[in-house]
Amino acid sequence: MTNESENEYYSSLIPSYIEKRNGKYLLLWSNLPTWMVVDKELFELMQSLDCKTSVQQLSKKFNKSVKDIQQILNYLRNENVVAKVGDYLPHGQEGSGKIRDVLVHPTNRCNLQCIHCCNRHNWVPKEKEIDTELIKDFLNQVLEFADEDPSLSIIGGEPLLEPEKVLEIAQHARKIGFDVIGISTNATLMTRDFAKRAKELNMEVQVSVDGVTPEENDAIRGKGTFKKILKAIKILKEEEVFVITNYTCTIDNYQSLEKYFKLALSLGVDSARFGPMKRIGAGTDTNIKTLPVNKLLEHAHKILVKHPEYRKLLGKDYFSAFANYCKLNVKFHYCGTGQMTVLLNPDGSIYPCTGHALPEFLVGNIQESSFSELWKYSPILNKIRTTYPVECINDKCSKCIVRYWCMGGCRAEAYHCTGRMNEPAIECENIKKAIIEMIWWMAMSPEMVKDGSHRFH
Repeated sequence: MTNESENEYYSSLIPSYIEKRNGKYLLLWSNLPTWMVVDKELFELMQSLDCKTSVQQLSKKFNKSVKDIQQILNYLRNENVVAKVGDYLPHGQEGSGKIRDVLVHPTNRCNLQCIHCCNRHNWVPKEKEIDTELIKDFLNQVLEFADEDPSLSIIGGEPLLEPEKVLEIAQHARKIGFDVIGISTNATLMTRDFAKRAKELNMEVQVSVDGVTPEENDAIRGKGTFKKILKAIKILKEEEVFVITNYTCTIDNYQSLEKYFKLALSLGVDSARFGPMKRIGAGTDTNIKTLPVNKLLEHAHKILVKHPEYRKLLGKDYFSAFANYCKLNVKFHYCGTGQMTVLLNPDGSIYPCTGHALPEFLVGNIQESSFSELWKYSPILNKIRTTYPVECINDKCSKCIVRYWCMGGCRAEAYHCTGRMNEPAIECENIKKAIIEMIWWMAMSPEMVKDGSHRFH
C-alpha cells in the first residue's frame, strides 16, 4: 500500500549565496534571512527538490527510507528553506521594533580626556543637568514603548562624578522592571561604598581599560589610570559585583588582545568585552588608526581556538555580538537607533543614540514635551526610521546578501565619517567578509558563541 506522503512534492528555496569549503556547503538565503552549512548529500537532496520529484523518488535516488526522507524534509520545512507544494512561501521573522536599550547620561562631565572618546563633543555644563526626578519620570514613560526585558545603560561622561544620582536612577529602574542595569565607568573614582550598593542593586559595572600595561593604557586614558583601574576592579570583585572590562581595539593595541584575556582572567572579572574603536566624536579626529573589523574578529577567533579557557569571558564582547546577530534569523532592518535605542542627555534632551547626539538629530527635551509625544511624532525620528532600513537606504545595501545581519552597520559612524545618512557602512566589504567567516565558525564550533551580548553598551 502506498503511503500518502510518498507522493508529496517539495521545492527548495534558491539560496542567494553558496560557498563550498572542505566538502561542506554554506547556503544563505538573504530574504528570510537564514543560513545553514550542509554536507554534500543534503546539498544534493535540496537541489533535487524541484516540485516534480516525489518523496518516493527521492527515497530511491538517495537510498534512504521514505520515513528518513520525510524527517529531513520536515526539518528543512521548519527552517523555512523548503516548502511542500501548496504551502505559503515564508517571509521571514520580523524584529519587535520596541525599545531594548535605554541610555542615560547623568552627566557628560569627565575627570579624564581619553583621546578616542566618542562623547568628547557632547558637552553639558553642570548647571544645565536635570535632576533625578525628571530622569525617573523619563524611565517610567519609556516602559510604554519598551520590549519585555529592556536594559538600562548609565554612561557619560563619567557617571561616578554623580554617584548618588546614579544609584538613585538604578534603584528606580530596578523597581519598575528593567532587566539589565549597567554603568560604564573609567573606574578612577570607584569607592567601596559604591561597590557595595551596586551589588545590592544587582548592577553590572563596566570598566574601561585600553592596555595590559601602564604604558599602553595610560597613553590613551591618562597617566596613573591603569593602577587606579586595577584597584577599582579589586574592590568590585571583593564586593562580588558583576564586572565587565572593556578594551577598545586599534591597530596599535590589538596584538595585546590575548594578554588582555589573560589579565581579565587573573582579575576574576565576569566578562571581558572588546571591540573596534568607532570613528565617532574624538574618534574621527584622533591619530589612532582603526583596525578592519574582519581582521579583529579573525585575530580573536584564533585566540579563542587556542585558549578555550577564555571563552567563559565572552558574552558582552564584539565577537559575541557579531555572532549572535548572525545566528538570529530575524529581519533587523537597521541598527535600531531611534527605534530600539534611545538616549537621555544630562540636559533632558533626547537623541536616537550616543552616536547621534548631534544638534541635527535632537528629538526634543523632556522638560518641554512628554517622551511619549516625542517618540511617536518626532520628525527627526521619522526621518531616521524611514531612511535607515537596509531595504531603502541605498542600492548597495538593499541588494546585499548579508543585509539583515549587517543592518547597514553603525549608522552613526557612517554619518560621522561622511556627513550623509544614506551611505553604506564605513567598512562595508570588511563587514560582509566577517559575516561569512563568522557563519562558518559558528557552524563548525557552535559552543564558542554565548548569548546575550547586545544587552549592555
